[in-house]
Amino acid sequence: MAGGQKSRAIAPRLIAPYLVLVAAVLLGPGHAQSLTLGSYGRLTPEYLTPTVELGYPAGEIALGLRAQRDALGVSAESALDLSAVGRIRYGARASVGFAGWGLEAFADGGVAQIAGDVRLRYASTAPANLWVGDRDPIAPLSAGFSGLLSVRYRLSSTHTAGLLLSYNAPLLTAEATYALRDTGTFTLGLGYKAGLYGLLGWRGELGDDGALLEALLPAGYTNELEATLTTPLDEENTLKLRVGLAYPWVGKLGAEYANFRLDAAYDGSLALWLRYRLDLGE
Repeated sequence: MAGGQKSRAIAPRLIAPYLVLVAAVLLGPGHAQSLTLGSYGRLTPEYLTPTVELGYPAGEIALGLRAQRDALGVSAESALDLSAVGRIRYGARASVGFAGWGLEAFADGGVAQIAGDVRLRYASTAPANLWVGDRDPIAPLSAGFSGLLSVRYRLSSTHTAGLLLSYNAPLLTAEATYALRDTGTFTLGLGYKAGLYGLLGWRGELGDDGALLEALLPAGYTNELEATLTTPLDEENTLKLRVGLAYPWVGKLGAEYANFRLDAAYDGSLALWLRYRLDLGE
């Protein structure tokens, strides 16, 4: 009896993403620019939900609508083009549902020799409960306030200095980096997150086929590895592979090809998220 009552309680939540899909069909492909359908599952605690993401152009503003079993979300994004000086992207998003609620604002881009990223977020629950895409086993976000400030200053055409500050209760992270670009870009740095650690990174092409590898290794009090390999397969399609590992042992894998995307994560329990994007118009 209890299992049947639980199934009946969850069923209405599973309907919400499909209602969003019906609304998209009624609005017609002439309105929506993209529609992404997905399925997310986690073993412990058991969690299964369809996911729906819609993108709408509204002049210079890109609007978004997303849904999963326990939450609905909206977003708005635009950009300020400063011609040859630079470009700044900015936006905000909100989520609300059975899981709780959350707000986020961001801005990123570059002006002259300065590039930066600013993010502020408040969530009444862990943001991963509001949107499965916010789940990161290596750097999980907690409920409450969190924020990030990242600034990079180009000292010359081959030298760049960087500073990153982030807060995710109860941890404050600070990193200082120095990057040298030659045939590839080498990054050295020092960071603090409950203890000191060093940073070593590299970004550059592999071989002559245009494959690009980006890797970053913090080691010391914090031990992590994150790498992304991007390989062009033909004139239209690119394969992107992502891997992340940290100790104590958690990890994530990702793959993107054409309109398909698969993400997997492990932090004592396995989670999978498969998506397919439909492009409905310009």
